[in-house]
Amino acid sequence: MSCPGYFRISVPFIQACDRLSAWSGWDWFEPPVEIDTMSAVGPAPDGSRTPALFSYHNAGWTVFEDMSGYFASVPAKSWKEFAEDDSFFLANYNTATQSAELIVIESGRILREFLHDDALEETVDVGTLPAEGKVPVRSWLEVASIIDDDRFYGSAAGRLLQRGSRLGAR
Repeated sequence: MSCPGYFRISVPFIQACDRLSAWSGWDWFEPPVEIDTMSAVGPAPDGSRTPALFSYHNAGWTVFEDMSGYFASVPAKSWKEFAEDDSFFLANYNTATQSAELIVIESGRILREFLHDDALEETVDVGTLPAEGKVPVRSWLEVASIIDDDRFYGSAAGRLLQRGSRLGAR
């Protein structure tokens, strides 16, 4: 996949979905559908930027793979409202545009916010993570490496959440 993007939060699945719904103003048209990861790509809306998430719980984290790109480029201060006092992690990159994003929040504090997007002519580079001592995040390549090494990312099965009936301000 050339455009992986996901976010995860350290709360149980139902609590994470309820919090996401309240934060985004996203109500489900249909209840979440159990699905395998290979089937998740097909039903996701194409180009509409309607939210579509492949979601699952993994070792204490609820993970939302962003199939539509809807949640890309949301500022860290907005994600902080979603995360509250829980741990939060977001990462995505796009090889075609050579753009990337990384946000890490712990205990209500934004530890790292990185966004580089040539198309938007936007760059944000605030904070550092302990792991950046050897390899600082400066481009999509480092974010791709972080995603590759993330043991919480990826599942053979999960739930597809899509087509919000209304989208509130974030």
